[in-house]
Amino acid sequence: MNRRTLNVLVLLASASLLVAVAFCSRAGGQAPQPQKPPASVAAPLAMPAELREQIMRALPLGAQIARVPRVYGGPGFEPQTYDEAAARGDTDGDGQEEIVVGYIAPPDFDDVPGPGFGALARAVFFHAHLRVLKQVDGVWREQWDSGGWGSSFQTDRPNVIGPLPAAEQEQYTRNFFSVRDVTGDGRPEILCVQRAHAAAGSLLWVWQWQRSTYVLVARTDSLVTIADGKITNVFPEKDKGQGVATLVWSERTHEFEDERYVQQDADG
Repeated sequence: MNRRTLNVLVLLASASLLVAVAFCSRAGGQAPQPQKPPASVAAPLAMPAELREQIMRALPLGAQIARVPRVYGGPGFEPQTYDEAAARGDTDGDGQEEIVVGYIAPPDFDDVPGPGFGALARAVFFHAHLRVLKQVDGVWREQWDSGGWGSSFQTDRPNVIGPLPAAEQEQYTRNFFSVRDVTGDGRPEILCVQRAHAAAGSLLWVWQWQRSTYVLVARTDSLVTIADGKITNVFPEKDKGQGVATLVWSERTHEFEDERYVQQDADG
């Protein structure tokens, strides 16, 4: 076989292969497209000793990582199981996961604006913080801090959810500290419930990254369920005619809006 004949055979084989590929593509519809990677979803944070040490270095001196109740029980509906307030997820959409930590700072009596009970209460009861850590050159550093509010990450009404089965409690207690998408934009928000003193009660806070910082997009009752981008008050007013708040995510304002409806009897 001479060189010219060999070249012709190679060309014919290449052409046949191209035809076969084209036929298979038409027979099977569109050629498969590369899959877009899924949006970052927060994952539970395992804390080996080295990572814990780095996280503690990124917190204020004397601070402690908070504990979050997950199941209540017993005669007084006390917390039976806890998780640490730490999770990771790509909360700012840059493709790199952050670590979100709930921590309790020691009371700072030197930073109290004036004398009196109000100042003392602020020093004692307003030191539960959220802090977002970003890894820079292999070291976890502070990216953002919420400032202090409340003294723990839990509701002030454990007697309300304590009688529920453990599986039903979870739909409320997972909001006590969570990093997950509740707006449907594919990027996780930061949720926490913080308990303060006396009349201040406890509140659910939802933080979302917007442009260059984290913005508070909801602050509402601590005992709520979240589904399909909505926060629905789980314990509405019992008196007929009372307005009941429902927080609904708005793409227009990029925050949770407070909508209200009036309770009615079953017959309308």
